[in-house]
Amino acid sequence: KRIQSARATLSRAGDTGEGTPRRRALNFLVRTKQSLAGVDLTSWDLRKMDFSGIELKGAIFSEASLDFANLQTSDLRDAQFDYANLIGANLVRAHLEGSEIFHADLNLADFTEANLRNVRFEKVDLAEVKFAGAHLEGATFTDAENLEVRLVKGAVWDETTQWPPGFEKKLGAAGLSREKPSP
Repeated sequence: KRIQSARATLSRAGDTGEGTPRRRALNFLVRTKQSLAGVDLTSWDLRKMDFSGIELKGAIFSEASLDFANLQTSDLRDAQFDYANLIGANLVRAHLEGSEIFHADLNLADFTEANLRNVRFEKVDLAEVKFAGAHLEGATFTDAENLEVRLVKGAVWDETTQWPPGFEKKLGAAGLSREKPSP
């Protein structure tokens, strides 16, 4: 019954600051590892929150601050991150297939071994973002800035992956190709 009550409180309009009923409801649901599939967290301050292992499929994080948040192993399929801040976020082994990440700041984020199949990265800053071992098949990097070859080593991609202009040539020059992903 407490979980139902927390879900109802979370879905109501109102303030999201520390100590508010909506914040307490979210904290309870996160602490007890409840599914937050489809939740709308637009404009929430979620810095340093621990969402590890939580189902967040279809969640909306537009304009949210997720700086240094722990999203390790979370199910974030089809989530939306428009204008979100994910500076230093831990997305190791997270499942983001089909998600949309537009106009987001991803500096220092870690997508190591994450499922990023068919993710749309559009107008994002990828400075120091780690993609080692990530699955990038079908991922699109439209107007992505600061993507570095050294941080893509070990990633898996295919002919449907759309890199920023000139990036595939840099991968080839570094001895990396979709046929032989780097270990």
